[in-house]
Order: sequence, then C-alpha cells, then structure tokens
Amino acid sequence: MNLKMGIESYALLFYFPVFISMIQLLGRRETIKHLVILSIICLLSVIVIIVGFKFHFVPLVQISSSVFSIIVFNIVLSFLTTFAFMIIMVNEGITQENHIKNALKEKEILLAEVFHRVKNNMNIVTSLLNLKKQMSDSIEVKEALEDCRNRVFSMALVHQNIFNSKSIVGLNFKDYVKNLTSEIAKSLGEVNKYEIVLETEDVSLDLSNAIPCGLILNELITNSFKYVQKQNEKLVIRVKLNKIKDTVTFEVSDNGPGLPSKIDSSKASLGLELVKSLSEQIDGICSFTNENGLVFKLSFVTK
Repeated sequence: MNLKMGIESYALLFYFPVFISMIQLLGRRETIKHLVILSIICLLSVIVIIVGFKFHFVPLVQISSSVFSIIVFNIVLSFLTTFAFMIIMVNEGITQENHIKNALKEKEILLAEVFHRVKNNMNIVTSLLNLKKQMSDSIEVKEALEDCRNRVFSMALVHQNIFNSKSIVGLNFKDYVKNLTSEIAKSLGEVNKYEIVLETEDVSLDLSNAIPCGLILNELITNSFKYVQKQNEKLVIRVKLNKIKDTVTFEVSDNGPGLPSKIDSSKASLGLELVKSLSEQIDGICSFTNENGLVFKLSFVTK
C-alpha cells in the first residue's frame, strides 16, 4: 500500500504494533526465534519500501477524495492494533507476575518447612546427647558430649531463628548471639555468673556464613566459661560485629587468662583448630591475641 499510494496512505503506522511486539519478545529467551524472524521480516519490508520509492517499482496513485476513507482506515486500525497489543502485553505481564509471586510463596513455604525439620532433627540429636551425658559417669565423657551438644545446638539455633523470623534471606546475628550465649550459660550451670556485652549492629548473614560464625562463637564462649569458671571470677564477654560495605568484622573477647604465650600446633585443642577451619571455610582472616584476656578477631567478605 505504501508503494502503491505513497507515504500519504499512512500504512507505515502499522509498524508501531510490530515494534511493540518486538520489544515484548526481546525479554523472553524462549521466543528468541520469533524475535529474529519478525525482525528480519520488518527489516526486509522497510528495505523494499525504501528501494521501491527510490526506483518507482509501482506507479504511485494520486490521493483523492475516493481513497480518503482508506487513509482514515489505516490510521484508526494501526492505533487500535497498537492499543490492543499494549493491553495484551499488560495483561500477560500481570499474569506472569502473579505466577512468580505464587511460585515464590510456595518456595518460601517449602524452605521454611525444611528449616523447621532440620531444627527438629538437630534438637533430637541434642536430646540424645543429653541423655547419653546423664548416663555416663566419666567427667571427660560428659565434657565431650556437652561440647558436641553445644555445637549441634548452635547450628540448630540458626535454623530456628530463620524459621521464627519468617525470612529466608538472612539471619539477624545480634538476636542469635543473645539466644546462643543464654543457652550455653544454662547448659554449663553458670546463669548468674556472667555478663554479655553486645556491641553489634543489626547485621544479616546468610546461611553459609551464619552457621560457621555461630560455631565459632559457640567454641569461644564455651572455652571462656570453662576457664573463667576455674578462676571463680565473673565472666565478661564482649561481642562486636559490624559491617562496612561487604566486609564483616567479628570480634569476641573475654576477661579470662587468654592463650598461652606458646602454643604447640601439633597439640592444639580441637576447639582452636575448629575455629581456624571454620574461618577458612568462609574465606575469613582470623587472629588470636591476649589483651587482658583472649581477643579473637575475624573479618570476611559476604557473598
């Protein structure tokens, strides 16, 4: 129609719905073939029109009152087609958004159920360790079982806090520290002989970082309770946590005797080796120093 009647026919307006459909197809990988085909057809038609106007392949028809209705028809139909395409795209976009929301909600429910089941299973393990501890007469066995119980509990507490917070994105580590220190103190029978000083920001850690940090905190606090208990002093534990951009700084200190000046790596305690291993697991840099007690510092980059 453009070649026959010229630009005055306004048939070029039909390219508006074509371009809109091309934009809509552009964001979908599964329809990339349709986009390529439509783009080729559109490009070829434009080339044909341009070449046709230049070399006058088809004799032009002079616009007169008899073809005025065709011009009006082209204008109205092109805009109606464009409007219809827009309505279809908006409706399809809303439908897809609803599908995504429903899928996300189902995923959150499933993940919450997983956290709940993992927490229950770990609680069963801690209960079994408690029963075994009560049945044993050996002090060394009781201490080993208590250490294992606290380690399992620290992992279970991560899943419990995430499940209770209704958020699967991350764990509020400040609330986790409060709950963990309280439970460790109760398990060791030192409820009234300690003070926890929290200097932590509301930092959210994902599961891959929260569990190692929880286990590290469990080892350090447990050791602090054990060594200060022997000195009959009130235990003061300071926990600092802050985040600058993507770097998290984690510090735990106490008023205990600290580490010996010389530590034989071949005879290092399991807890110390575990702390170092967990720090390496999250690609963190850790250090132990004695400053009126043990001071542990860890820095790592969140993913």
